[in-house]
Amino acid sequence: MPASGDDEITNLVADIVAARHHAQPAGPGESGRASARALPGDAGVGRVRAARRRRAGPRPAEAGHGDPGAAAAVARHGVPRTGDAGRLVAGIPSAVQPPGHGSDSAPADASPGADYEEKARATVSHSESTQERMSRPRDAFRVHKTVGRGSRTKALPSVHTSHATEDSITLEEIENVQSFVEKMDRLELPNQLVAVLADPLLQKLLLLRPSGESFLRVANWLNAALQDVVDGDADEATLWEMMEVVRDFVVQTKSIFQPLEAAVADNQPATQLGLLNMYTNLVHHWASLLKSSKNIPAHASRTITSTVQHAGTLALTLLQTSPTLSSESAILAFYEQNMALLTDDTLKNYICIELPPSALIYLLVFSQSLATVARLCHIMASYKKGFETAMKIRGNPDTPTIDASSYTHLEVTRYNGNLLDIVNLHWRMHAFSVEKEVEQGCMVPGPARARLERYVAAVDRGFTLASMLSLSYSPQFCLQSIETLRALEDRQIAVDAAIETRHAGPVSQDSLRKLGTSGGIRIGFNGYRASVLETLRDKGLGGVEELLKVSMPSVAKAIESRAGRPT
Repeated sequence: MPASGDDEITNLVADIVAARHHAQPAGPGESGRASARALPGDAGVGRVRAARRRRAGPRPAEAGHGDPGAAAAVARHGVPRTGDAGRLVAGIPSAVQPPGHGSDSAPADASPGADYEEKARATVSHSESTQERMSRPRDAFRVHKTVGRGSRTKALPSVHTSHATEDSITLEEIENVQSFVEKMDRLELPNQLVAVLADPLLQKLLLLRPSGESFLRVANWLNAALQDVVDGDADEATLWEMMEVVRDFVVQTKSIFQPLEAAVADNQPATQLGLLNMYTNLVHHWASLLKSSKNIPAHASRTITSTVQHAGTLALTLLQTSPTLSSESAILAFYEQNMALLTDDTLKNYICIELPPSALIYLLVFSQSLATVARLCHIMASYKKGFETAMKIRGNPDTPTIDASSYTHLEVTRYNGNLLDIVNLHWRMHAFSVEKEVEQGCMVPGPARARLERYVAAVDRGFTLASMLSLSYSPQFCLQSIETLRALEDRQIAVDAAIETRHAGPVSQDSLRKLGTSGGIRIGFNGYRASVLETLRDKGLGGVEELLKVSMPSVAKAIESRAGRPT
């Protein structure tokens, strides 16, 4: 099979054949050879410009782009014998080699005949087939060769390695991913590293083997090329061609996630879950880098908050397409990973808080899993501490640290509304309240709230919608609540035989008052609820207590008062 770079040579051969077939003498002053000026290399810019002025012709390192292994073979074993030259004409079979490449070639003064024209047609056909093959989608684990002299990236040198050693491997010799992985440590860098802008295999190599010197060489090449444009040594077309290549490189390497999502998006929960896990790992990676960095980049907060915002939309979609505990756990894992940045002693001064969408918060609050609710409350409590710390710091335009000016009034108001809604559900027994300006009523529309109130009253007149999601009545907390009360009763009965009555449940402020006057234990409503929160904390579900304590001083006071009593 012809080598991937033989299109240049076959095009040149076709031109030679056509020129000989329509031979005419050159006029006075006409050049006998047309050569394309190469842009400067990434090393020795001054030497390149001097060479250009001397019209020295193509450099040895860029003279041949034929068989992928040819350059390495020349470097290791020397120049081939004259008799072998025919086999190195870019892999062109002898049947399609032009006259002059073999022992059976026609004399120089022979006139073209049928055999000559047949070989010319075969050469052109071979060139066209090569062009068609090279126009197919690139193989990401093979060197990309430019196609012909009309290639869009002709201003950019292709991957070519001429300084291979006995122990090294060139990129041109890589055929597949297995070969790339096995030989990666021995791969020799090509002559012109600027080829990384268009070659996917070289991009992978520099990604896995990063080098500051390599990136500097690429920058030097681009600087020299742009300087040529400024000096008038390169035309405008060359400038725009380079800019297009650079733009494609930036789009492919700097804007990765949106094209990735567009490529894999199929509206399936498994795909959405995989993307969310990817963002979780990404934030974890960024956290590791930032914690080990001496200087925090100015764009760190902006990059992380935009990622969290996008992941929040993805999480909301996932929870609607797949409302399962595994989805909830993956969503909370992402926000917990982000919280690690916000609670770090150093990073919390540089990274802004990006709240989850309100709808996502309320969907998680109404989860059937107590663990989900507790984890969410822990995250929301951490946000509370972050906001309070920022509000105590005055803004300083000379430092990129987080302060009161980092958050808008709308952001703070939305957070306070989310927080108050959760407190209304679990502690204040004002579920879905919108009496205060900041309260959002868990985003439940007024007509829906009215219908729910009528339904609850129809089920049991002793129930109210406002208290149905409190610690005593909520499906998530009711078991823990009644077990806590039973434990309190058991301990009290063990020391006081006069107690004869137990609470039937569920617990309310009125029912506890009646219990104390009818031979049962005497305990205040806040003391009972503080005991429930203590039980949850002992079971590893302390997020609810943490959120209530940072939100309401009365809760913290009740817990401290309860903790001071003997059990």
